Amino acid sequence: MESANGLQLSTIRIRGGYSSTSRNPKHSYRLFFRSEYGDAKLKYPLFGNEGVDEFDKIDLRTSQNHSWAFENSRRNTFLRDIFCRDLQGKSGHHFTKSRYYHIYMNGMYWGIFMTQERAEGRFGASYFGGKPEDYDVIKAMGWMKPTEVTDGTLDLYRELFERTLDWSGDNKDYFALLGLKPDGSRDPYGKTLVDADNLIDYMLGIFYTGSNDEAAAWGGRSTNNFFCMIDHDNPAGFKFFRHDAEHSMDAGWEDRTAPANDKKFRELPWFNGQTLHERLSKNEEYRMRFADHVYRHFYNGGSMTPGNSIELMSTRVNELQAAIPAEAARWGNTTSQSPEMWQRNVDYLLRRWLPTRRDKVAQQLRNRGLYPDLAPPVMRSNGAVIAQRKWGAAPGTMITLENSDNERGTIFYTTDGTDPRAIGGDISGDAIDGGDKETVVVSGTVMKARVKDGSNWSPLREILYIQNIGKSSLKISEIHYHTYGNDSGPDTFDAGEYEFLEIRNCSNKTIHLTGAAFTKGIHYAFPDNATIGPGRHIVLSANPKAFRERYGFQPFGKYFRGLDNSGETVVLRDALGNVVDAVTYDDKDPWPETVDGTGKSLTRKNLDGNADSNDPGNWNASREQDGTPGGEYVSEVDTSGDDETASANAAAGRVKN
Repeated sequence: MESANGLQLSTIRIRGGYSSTSRNPKHSYRLFFRSEYGDAKLKYPLFGNEGVDEFDKIDLRTSQNHSWAFENSRRNTFLRDIFCRDLQGKSGHHFTKSRYYHIYMNGMYWGIFMTQERAEGRFGASYFGGKPEDYDVIKAMGWMKPTEVTDGTLDLYRELFERTLDWSGDNKDYFALLGLKPDGSRDPYGKTLVDADNLIDYMLGIFYTGSNDEAAAWGGRSTNNFFCMIDHDNPAGFKFFRHDAEHSMDAGWEDRTAPANDKKFRELPWFNGQTLHERLSKNEEYRMRFADHVYRHFYNGGSMTPGNSIELMSTRVNELQAAIPAEAARWGNTTSQSPEMWQRNVDYLLRRWLPTRRDKVAQQLRNRGLYPDLAPPVMRSNGAVIAQRKWGAAPGTMITLENSDNERGTIFYTTDGTDPRAIGGDISGDAIDGGDKETVVVSGTVMKARVKDGSNWSPLREILYIQNIGKSSLKISEIHYHTYGNDSGPDTFDAGEYEFLEIRNCSNKTIHLTGAAFTKGIHYAFPDNATIGPGRHIVLSANPKAFRERYGFQPFGKYFRGLDNSGETVVLRDALGNVVDAVTYDDKDPWPETVDGTGKSLTRKNLDGNADSNDPGNWNASREQDGTPGGEYVSEVDTSGDDETASANAAAGRVKN
């Protein structure tokens, strides 16, 4: 494996279950980077700006089921599994990323492979923070084999299994699994075992792609092909990951929504994401949340709309197109295993399967009671339907809500970010009765609307307002790029894990951060609904667990890629792609040199809108050791609900113990 600094050696072993048989001439592999072979880590951005740039292991997978080399299949595409995992990412979650490569072994061409991250403890530490040993990771061992712990213990997984086995489905028990009180507010003493948004989108992806070899596989006959993980010290719910989804789409099942009724799923060794989903489906609030996610991803520019699914698949097709003749020459033939057959499979997926899939699955979910017949309101501006969830609208723009897709029902909406439906199904006290049609002036950061007919509610229709953030409004206010580590105590972290960056709202108005992102230096995309209040700060960190240990509060989020100790350019852009602020700092004069490795930070002196961010004269070394993240701009923040809601509520930036 070659890194940026030249050849980097690793040890290699065969990966896979069924495909690892000696009858298979083209195996998948796992590469391990260990100090006895050279560098202990591969340091290279294998996935560009999508992911991290340090690895201690990486998989090299290739087509196995429906492959030319092993199964002499006419269905080979190299696309189904990677599309399923890409789709999890497009749905707003961490996923195991891949890139295609030609591989040569001992000088001989061995065909097309793809790198793939492995959802184990190292992955958890890289993307969620902490250390690899902080994570419990559970995986399926293979067909008709029980699950296995690959990192940590089974304790929290067993607790989740026991608490949902034969449970009543009442709100108290459901919200407790989410770390909430019965009224849905955050429980400071609660234990979060379920990340409902991750679980719902994981299962929705399986249903949408018809993947019949994941979770409760092959009609619920066995657990197979899944990974899940949780930080056992700071549990934020188990995260489930799509894995090995070759038996999907046109090679999967037309209707994947049937429950897994085999009695083995009442036993811990066979417990998986699908059985958890089916247990939680007893609860009305979970089912409503599931329906909301169906609507979010199936319509209004969501990840599973026909157009966006075709675009996602086409991106991978374009990467493969020129490489397929080489694979066919090495492992195929001139008829059923040829570039022409590959193209016919691709055309079927792009022209027939994906264009019709959404509507089929929506009806399947209706048949299972997981998606209502009652449609949400239609939203229009100047007579045209608003076909996006994230919409650029200036304050004062008029939006018309219409109950035009239903014969009955009443519109209820809010403009303060709350749900018009209260827990339990009543109308929220903040909801406004919109009748059958209502015109509303754009205000705040989001509009949320539903239709209510008797005791039935439609899925949630929401519009998140995105905006051009003026350069004078939001500034990078503190950069802690080179500090010191911790070599003592129960938790030891390298120096880079304590680094952070702070931004400040310099205006007198709340700023919407939906769609805003750091795109150079560090990489971080702000979550939907995120805002920052007037005069407030938001702090992002390299490792939230290390940050909390040293600075005493929870940062707003975790960024990827460390701040360069020698200096670099950091760029913040708004949802429209405009540069909001950019700083090119250095560790040499005229920039303050006393911050380089001493524990002090770069702190902005002048936050005036016309001040040059790249002028060293506008920056000082902090007076305090460890800098001043959050400064005096501190407020208690409600972090109730899921991660997305918590991020949105943390408008002040700093979340105290």
